[in-house]
Amino acid sequence: MATNSPQPPGQSVFRLRIQLQDVEPVVWRRVLVPGSVRLAKLSGILLAAMGWTDSHLHAFRVGDKLFGMHFEDWAEDEIDEKSVTVLQALRGERRFFFDYDFGDSWEHEVFVEELTWSYFGLKFAVCLDGQNACPPEDVGGTGGY
Repeated sequence: MATNSPQPPGQSVFRLRIQLQDVEPVVWRRVLVPGSVRLAKLSGILLAAMGWTDSHLHAFRVGDKLFGMHFEDWAEDEIDEKSVTVLQALRGERRFFFDYDFGDSWEHEVFVEELTWSYFGLKFAVCLDGQNACPPEDVGGTGGY
């Protein structure tokens, strides 16, 4: 995933493994995601795959960059998640973090298992595999669970 090499023809497709941190048993999903979707759309994909209701704020941490919803008093260094695609945001990173519900502090570690290029467009994200359900919403994070 070199950032300076020319892109192959076709569409980028990421295979991601999402794992909820600090819970037992392990909760994880494997999804295929088009690289052309914006991070705002990726948040919906991750939330749906994990089983969250999307009723709280969230943010992405990719390397030293923070991508978020730009809701009310956002951090000065936060980049609007609607302005960047998955391919642009990852730029060679092999893992990143997705934080959901800042009160309960659910942290998801996301691994880029594979980046492929397809002549055939992937119109929707696809959940390939996974195990266990997420904790219920608003239980107080890992301590309440």
